[in-house]
Amino acid sequence: GGSFAQAATRDALQAGAFTVWLRCGLAAVLARIPPDGSRPLATGRETIGELFAERESSYRQADCTVDAEQTPAAVARNVVEAYRARTAERR
Repeated sequence: GGSFAQAATRDALQAGAFTVWLRCGLAAVLARIPPDGSRPLATGRETIGELFAERESSYRQADCTVDAEQTPAAVARNVVEAYRARTAERR
């Protein structure tokens, strides 16, 4: 979503949370968005592509990036491992 692209939201999250960008390519994003109109900004492939490009630089500011084109179990495992590594660094 676009919340992390908003500077105030991103700053608030980064001040007290571990942020993760679940990164995947545009083709995967397009395949995952239901065509039922439930995502109001996802009105077409062109619009989604523009949002994807606009938001990428914000998403890159997350504490961690995880490849989200893996199995859900692998994604979850990678997030947990990154979180544990980050908290170990702070001890």
